[in-house]
Amino acid sequence: MRYVLNPKSKPRMTVSDSWRGRPCVLAYWDYKRRLLALTPDDFKITDDMHYAFHIQMPKSWSAKKKREMVGTPHRQTPDLDNLIKGLWDALLVDDKGIAFIASAHKVWAEQGEIFIEK
Repeated sequence: MRYVLNPKSKPRMTVSDSWRGRPCVLAYWDYKRRLLALTPDDFKITDDMHYAFHIQMPKSWSAKKKREMVGTPHRQTPDLDNLIKGLWDALLVDDKGIAFIASAHKVWAEQGEIFIEK
């Protein structure tokens, strides 16, 4: 499964976020809505899946820096575990059934993408 959108981690939410409309919460809800719209009804996340998060490089970077950084490990926030949590919370009603992660990584890329493979 390939999603062409920049990965987002789920922000810490409170009850007031249902009406307050903090920008980080609104951005996550938009991310979740877009993920669900792109996901087939029969798609199911299982324990043996591999996750790849491609984080879009900032537009402010020079073309030279972008060429150097594409495909290299992304060692900044958002944390990898938070990206996985944000993805699972968006796609799963209940994520308690996931016992382990086969593999996951995050790298710099020209455009934001999420890959989920068996």
